[in-house]
Amino acid sequence: MLYFTYGTSSGTFLSALNTNTHTVQWTQPIVTMGVGNPVVANNTVYYYTGANYTQTLHQDATLYAFRADTGTRLWSVTPSPGYNTRGTPLLYSNGVVYVGSDKLYAVNGVSGQTLWNSPVRSTDQTLYPPVVDGSMLYVLGTYQGQGGVTKVVPTTGQILWSTQSWPMNAIASDQTSLSSIS
Repeated sequence: MLYFTYGTSSGTFLSALNTNTHTVQWTQPIVTMGVGNPVVANNTVYYYTGANYTQTLHQDATLYAFRADTGTRLWSVTPSPGYNTRGTPLLYSNGVVYVGSDKLYAVNGVSGQTLWNSPVRSTDQTLYPPVVDGSMLYVLGTYQGQGGVTKVVPTTGQILWSTQSWPMNAIASDQTSLSSIS
C-alpha cells in the first residue's frame, strides 16, 4: 500500500493506494494537509495535519490514527488546541507517536492518549522530526531564526540538555536506521 494526502475543492483527504492493483482502497477526510508523510506501524497509519486558520475557518493541527488495511479511523487528538503549527512530521517508536506543536508530545499509538509533553527549546515556529538514537530522543527546533537540538528521555519527556544559536533544518543519527530530514 501507498498512503498519501491530497486536497480538492471538496476537502482534504488521506488515501491508501494498492500498488498491485493500482486502485484506491480507502479514503478518509482530514482537517488539512501537514508538511510530513504518513507513518505506518502495526497496521496503523498515523498522520499529523497542519493547522488551517482563515477568517471563516479555524482547524487545529490534528494527529490521526487509521487502520492501514480498512481506513477505519481509530482515534484523533489535537495535542495543542489553538496553536498554529505547520503540522510537523512525526516519529513512531516503541508504540509511541512523537509530534511537535507548541511542545513535544508523546502519544500512545494504540489509544491516542497523551503520555507527556515537554517544552523543548522551540516554543514557537518549528519542531522538526525527532530522531531516536539508542535510548534517547533528539529534537531539532527553530525559533526566530535560531536553531537548536534538545536531548529528551523518550519515556518521560525529561530534557537532559539543549543547544542553541545556529540555523539548521535537518537532523539524523549514524547510530540508528531512523533518521529524518525536513
